[in-house]
Amino acid sequence: MVVTIDIKDSVVDKILYFLEGLKDDIKIIKKESDFMLNLKKSEKDLDAKRVVEIDDIDEYISNLKNEIN
Repeated sequence: MVVTIDIKDSVVDKILYFLEGLKDDIKIIKKESDFMLNLKKSEKDLDAKRVVEIDDIDEYISNLKNEIN
């Protein structure tokens, strides 16, 4: 039987500690939410310089306009 439960991060460690005692009877598969996967992917893209982090959007747009002209 497979049971999927969505658990808040603040509770996960407590539940995993409890289930550790039942590890012979229970298989734990931890799947991260799509949001967390996308966040990690975005962080990797920033680190790899595949995307640019924009601090001041108005300045960035102004620079783009100047480059186009």
